[in-house]
Parts: sequence; structure tokens; C-alpha cells
Amino acid sequence: MYDDEEEGFYEDGRLREDIELFQKYLDSGEHYGFLDSDRWEAMLDHFVMQGQYTSAIKCAEEALQQFGFNHQFKVRKAQALSAIGKLKEAVNLLTEVERSGGANFELLLT
Repeated sequence: MYDDEEEGFYEDGRLREDIELFQKYLDSGEHYGFLDSDRWEAMLDHFVMQGQYTSAIKCAEEALQQFGFNHQFKVRKAQALSAIGKLKEAVNLLTEVERSGGANFELLLT
């Protein structure tokens, strides 16, 4: 979701609502329903770009519960882990993605 063409994707306030629901989940542990992978990715991108790395890690973990096959969530989690100094965990996660055949430009860049 770093593409400019997708920037308007959440102008209707859905991203804000998703983030608020996710925060409620973190606070209370109460699940709020199913989100598609695009909405999880938008939240992850938001947290990473805002420097909210702990929230990004938690968000990635929840997204991976529903979409364990989505390598992008693992890459975002690795980015957040590296940002808070957990480099070994980040490298291990990136290696896992690479070995599973999920290599892409962003993985290599990270």
C-alpha cells in the first residue's frame, strides 16, 4: 500500500475505524470480526510509517492468524522488529519468507 495510486483507498475513514477497532481489541481482547487482507495490510503500513512498531508487530501477528500464507505480513513484521532492534528475529523471519518462495523486491530491500 505504499503506492500513490492506492492512497485514496481508505479516504472514507475505514482505516481509522479499523485502527480504532484494533486498539479496542488490544485493550480488551475482544475480537471484532473478520478483516480482509487489504485492510490488515493498510493498518500495518500505517503503523510502520507512523513508527508505531509495537502495534505493527501485534497487528502482523493477528493478520498472520487469519492469513498465514501472506508473506507481506511477515515482511512488515520483520521491518518493525528491526526498527526496535530485534535484528536476529527480523532476519530469521525474512529467511523464513525467502525459503518458502515468497521472495520479492520488498523482501530483498528489507
